[in-house]
Amino acid sequence: MCQAPVVVFGASMVDVGENAVAQPFSSASDFPPYGVDYFGKPAGRFSNGCLVIDFISQELGYGLLDPYLNSVNPHFEHGVDFASSGSTAQSGTQTGSSTRRSGLFNLDVQVKQYKLLKSKIKDLESQNQGNALLVCKASKHALTR
Repeated sequence: MCQAPVVVFGASMVDVGENAVAQPFSSASDFPPYGVDYFGKPAGRFSNGCLVIDFISQELGYGLLDPYLNSVNPHFEHGVDFASSGSTAQSGTQTGSSTRRSGLFNLDVQVKQYKLLKSKIKDLESQNQGNALLVCKASKHALTR
């Protein structure tokens, strides 16, 4: 069993609820049909069941990862998911387009969130000798200008 935490960056294919936590009841993933067959109700995922990252974290024995913004009883000891549906690698400002939608939290913001969390949890490295399983999933359009 892997002892390193799982750290996830990306967009909807690995977003376990970041957008739903950031904007409750306004994300499409907060409403059916998302999640109804596996979770029995919408679960903040843009899927009707588990995402690939859910299978990976469960196979490692960690259960489901929490989104970073989950401030109500978060369980980050096995890792955290920073992915945000609709996010891109670059912000609209970086690409010169102020109208381009880049999701709630583009990759740059996700990395800054990770650095902030890491600074708050100083013993994360000492407990795991600095190891972490990093997962980053981006669609083809997320990397294009």
